[in-house]
Amino acid sequence: MDSVEIVDTNADNILRYGICGYSNVKKPGFLEKVEWYKKRLSEGMKIKTLYSHRNGTQSMIEYIPVEYCWRPVICSFTVYLLDLSTYVRISGRQPFY
Repeated sequence: MDSVEIVDTNADNILRYGICGYSNVKKPGFLEKVEWYKKRLSEGMKIKTLYSHRNGTQSMIEYIPVEYCWRPVICSFTVYLLDLSTYVRISGRQPFY
């Protein structure tokens, strides 16, 4: 069985684990998106990445304290779920599990 871990993606490792399923720094707009994420991280945004040592990033979840959410939200909970993504790679590789 392959080794997987949940990684706290942060400003120091965001290029290693990627964002939104992308990690190619040559992709147009990618570095601008990384800078945008770094600003949100300083506001308390969290990114958790499910990382497979054999197949790379498999899934991620992003959330932010509700007071920093840029969408109009009235709620009694403390965080806003921004994104929950899973990635399917069709390249003949076996699933990470």
